Amino acid sequence: MKKPLTTPALPRVSRLDLEQMRLITKVARLHHAQGQRQSDIAEKLGMSQASVSRFLQLAQEHGIVRTIVVPPDGLFPDLEDGLVAAYGLDAVHVVDIGSGETGIAHVLGAAAATCLAAEFKNGPTLGFTSWSTTLREMARQLEPRTNSGVRKVVEMLGDLGSPMLQHDAALATLQMAK
Repeated sequence: MKKPLTTPALPRVSRLDLEQMRLITKVARLHHAQGQRQSDIAEKLGMSQASVSRFLQLAQEHGIVRTIVVPPDGLFPDLEDGLVAAYGLDAVHVVDIGSGETGIAHVLGAAAATCLAAEFKNGPTLGFTSWSTTLREMARQLEPRTNSGVRKVVEMLGDLGSPMLQHDAALATLQMAK
């Protein structure tokens, strides 16, 4: 003869605990769902603002309120954080280039221009390698700045390649200096 299946008994929540949880939930909903300030909630419910703050903390501790971050499409913070941690980097920017491979240099150049503009530090010299298609595109897309603190832009790598490529590299260095 088989034994009937039973489920383990759940711990009973006392009436007082249930009422406390109801009040904690109410405070959390007023604050997080309805956007009310702690002082307004305290006045409305006839309690101190410190009690409201304590109830909001308890709401988090009991899982009534959970904070999640949903990055917008095209941002990859988990991957960026993983690369920073794995390689000891200061910053990482992962760029979505889309499904096609056309215009990769343009997309990466635009992203690099945005990143570099934010990273300018006051320093007298900026070294620049202009032989890369992506870095030349970055130089084209950088907005001119008058207060970066950079006094000189120096091309870091030269070559005896084709004259047209040398001309493009020199133009990119000039654009970077602007």
